[in-house]
Amino acid sequence: MRAISCIVLLFVGCACADEIAERAGVEHVIAAWNDSEPGSSAQSSLFTADAETEPYSRKLPPGPWSEVGPPHMVVQKIRFVTADVALVDVVIRQYGSNLPWRPTPALLVMKKQVDWRIASFRFLATATLVKP
Repeated sequence: MRAISCIVLLFVGCACADEIAERAGVEHVIAAWNDSEPGSSAQSSLFTADAETEPYSRKLPPGPWSEVGPPHMVVQKIRFVTADVALVDVVIRQYGSNLPWRPTPALLVMKKQVDWRIASFRFLATATLVKP
């Protein structure tokens, strides 16, 4: 009985280690997206070939004197649907003197090919509460 318990604990430990490694792979893609220029080929390489995207519609002013910073994704939650598909809830933040700080929620569907890639990028509608 003790041997069975040890084997079960060994498999649970391996499964947890795999999930930690997969989460790190997903977070690596988000970090690479944050570190690349919006719309650049480096950013495009983070998507699958058949990715469905809603491109970030606002063009950012060029140059270091821009009043608007680049968009930045912050991971809120990662859920693994299967071993090679993950749903990632993110908030996109962008700062600037002429923009109010307003996080925009988005949902990423990520697919593991050789590495993790973004297969779908969707902005989520935010509800506005109005007092009666």
